[in-house]
Amino acid sequence: MNRLCAMTRVIAAAAVVLLASQTHAEPAQHSSPPPPPPTEGSDAAAVPPGAPDDDYGLVAWCEGALAGHMALFPLVKPELNRLEQTGDKAKDAEMDAEQLAAGREYLELYARARLAADRRGDGAPARADQARHMGADIWSVV
Repeated sequence: MNRLCAMTRVIAAAAVVLLASQTHAEPAQHSSPPPPPPTEGSDAAAVPPGAPDDDYGLVAWCEGALAGHMALFPLVKPELNRLEQTGDKAKDAEMDAEQLAAGREYLELYARARLAADRRGDGAPARADQARHMGADIWSVV
């Protein structure tokens, strides 16, 4: 769970950067050549397997992955209740509420970043829908 939280924080930071760049940057030059492929030591190595490696696609994929993860909560909560977490049910409920609130906040951030790109003409809503489904599908094996 800590790895997922850390990954979510990193991706949320990327969404903030994408949102900021979409709202303050000059219009994109669509005739520019694509960036070179990532090198082994680059940040792209942190992209989850199967996720797009461009900002727009990655944000949409993460939006789907987080939404899918959050959709599992009501399904697994009865089992979580049976497990001893902190030993303090009130503390467990507080932690659950904090994590759900953070998840909703990240989902809003992802959506804002993606919609800003769409408004500028830099996005592709159909591709975002596909990436969101791919992200949510990582939970289909559960």
